[in-house]
Amino acid sequence: MKTKLLLTGLSVSLLFFGCSKENTSNGEKISRIYSGGQLQSEFVYNNEGLLVSHVTYFAGRKGSEVTCYYDAGKLTKRESAYDFSSSTTNPQWSYAYTEYSYSTGGRISEEKNYLKQNNTYTLVSKVKPAYDANDRLISQTLLSPTDVPFQLSKYQYGGNGNIILTEMYRYNGSTPELHFKYSYDDHDNKSNPYLNLGSEVPPFSINRNNILQTTVTNYIITPGTPVVTTNKSVYSSYNRHGLPTKVSENGTEFIYEYK
Repeated sequence: MKTKLLLTGLSVSLLFFGCSKENTSNGEKISRIYSGGQLQSEFVYNNEGLLVSHVTYFAGRKGSEVTCYYDAGKLTKRESAYDFSSSTTNPQWSYAYTEYSYSTGGRISEEKNYLKQNNTYTLVSKVKPAYDANDRLISQTLLSPTDVPFQLSKYQYGGNGNIILTEMYRYNGSTPELHFKYSYDDHDNKSNPYLNLGSEVPPFSINRNNILQTTVTNYIITPGTPVVTTNKSVYSSYNRHGLPTKVSENGTEFIYEYK
C-alpha cells in the first residue's frame, strides 16, 4: 500500500501491526484496502475511535492479525499473529505481543516485545523512543532483553511537520553504523490516512501528508559504493475530505475505502 522501510533487525516491535486512534479526516477512518479486486487490509475500531483489530490478506487468505487493548484510552498491550508460510493450505503462525510503558507526561517510554517460542512467551527485545522539545519522535533504539543496543532509527522533520529523512543504523559493538537512509523528497498537501494509526512505522504513522517520492540509499550491499533507488507513489484521486482513494505504486494500484 505504500513504500515500506526495510526493517532489518527490528523484530517483533515493528514487524507486527500496531494500534492507535485519530487516523481520521473529518471523522472518517480508513476501513479497507483493495488491490486487483482483492481485499488486502481491513481495520476495525471501537466506539472511542481506537483501532482494535487490523487484518491483512495475501492471495485471498489471512496473513496477519492484531488485537489491541487499552486502559483509559492508552494502548497497553498488542497481540499479534503472523503467517510466515508461503503455503495456501498449511499456514504457519507466529505469535507475539507487546507491552507499553508510559512516562508521567503520557508518552510511550518503553515497549517490551515477547515472542512465542515452544509454547512459552519470551522477552526478545525492547524499544526505547526519544522525543524533542515539541514531543516529536526523533529516535528509536532497539535493544536486547539485557539492554544491549543493536539498532537505531533517527528521524528529521521538515517545516510542515512531516518526517523528511529516516536513518537506520546497526550497532557494531558500541558504535552505530549507517545502513540505510530514506529521503522523503516530496509530499502532497492532502491527508495521510495512516496518521496516528500506529499500524505503520514512522514516517507513515506520523506524517500529515502523503509521500510522493522516496529515495533509498543502501550502504551495505556494496560497502563504499552506496546503492540509490527511487520509488514513486501516484495519488490519482481523493475523497471530499482530502483522503486518498486511489494510489499506484510500482505499477500496482490500490483502492482505499473509509467509514
